[in-house]
Amino acid sequence: IATRASAGMRAPLVESAPDGPLLAIGMRGRDLYRELAPGLVEETGVAIGLVMDGVLQVAFTEQEESRERSVAAWQRQQGLNTEWLTPGELKARWTGISSDARGALLAREDGALEPLATLEALLVSATRRGVRITRGEPALAVEIEAGRVTGARTAVGTRPAGAVVVAAGARSGRLQGLPPPPAVEPIRGQILTY
Repeated sequence: IATRASAGMRAPLVESAPDGPLLAIGMRGRDLYRELAPGLVEETGVAIGLVMDGVLQVAFTEQEESRERSVAAWQRQQGLNTEWLTPGELKARWTGISSDARGALLAREDGALEPLATLEALLVSATRRGVRITRGEPALAVEIEAGRVTGARTAVGTRPAGAVVVAAGARSGRLQGLPPPPAVEPIRGQILTY
């Protein structure tokens, strides 16, 4: 799920390295939101603010311009819907953009959603489907017996379960009992909204 930390970005074309492993996963995740959002909103009555009008990656230095031009060219060669915008094209479309902008990669199919509203909609949907959600109990370990998950150990005690969803992001490696602990690193970005 997009989190508050990600500002709800669904932007794999500007957040993933060309031909890196996160690109295909990110694109599929972005596309799944587009497919599933209308049904989630209809089911729960919670508007998640999904907007897929494109995302800009603006270049302000020669190095950023070179990198983003290269990424845009590679993505177009792969059949992805991106383009490089010159400073003139940028200023014509977004009149308030800094005069220091050297250009930008425009990922037309990327976008964003409201992360807290999306979380609320998912919680409502899951609860209606019989999922039991426990809050305020930090997960410490996934319990496994005879090669099968039997539950999760929290700060309060063990919670038996036939299935456990590990959704701790960059903190997943801190959970005990995962064979082997996953190597997950946070990815940092910046966002400007107005």
